[in-house]
Amino acid sequence: MPPGFPKYGTTLNADHRFITKSGKIELFSERLQEANYDPLPVYHAPAQPPSGKFRIITGRRAYFTHANSTNNAWLNQFAPANGLWLNQSAADNLGIADGDRVEVASTVGAVRLKAKVTQEIRPDCVFMLHGYGKKSKWQRLFAGNGGSDADLLETAWDKVSGNAALHETFVSVRKA
Repeated sequence: MPPGFPKYGTTLNADHRFITKSGKIELFSERLQEANYDPLPVYHAPAQPPSGKFRIITGRRAYFTHANSTNNAWLNQFAPANGLWLNQSAADNLGIADGDRVEVASTVGAVRLKAKVTQEIRPDCVFMLHGYGKKSKWQRLFAGNGGSDADLLETAWDKVSGNAALHETFVSVRKA
């Protein structure tokens, strides 16, 4: 190891303190306990989709950052529109084939896009890429292409961290 580099187990700044009561990394959080939350990380199973519904999962591709790079002509060639990933058994039950136009609906909205029937997703979930279906005509390469996940996602957040809980929305899917 080059001179001046810290060795494993040492710190760059011995005076550094974390913003905790002890000043150290805490696995047991007294602050959370005082706020009546679990002081240790505890797994709580998420709600399961009701019969006939799916948990919607959204995500990104490595070459797209949010919605802006989908309008980049070079990058847009890779995926000019998003589709809805749907498990083969779920698609069979709904009479949907790969490439069919489908309507995805939640309690807050609906979008239409093409189905991508695949074994690469669980039967109780569907997936769509983020950053599509925008309405701005200035985004000429992808305005109106695919569906916007923002039109579907219900407002939900984590009770402890306050972070957006993006995978709590349940949707129905039907052939359009």
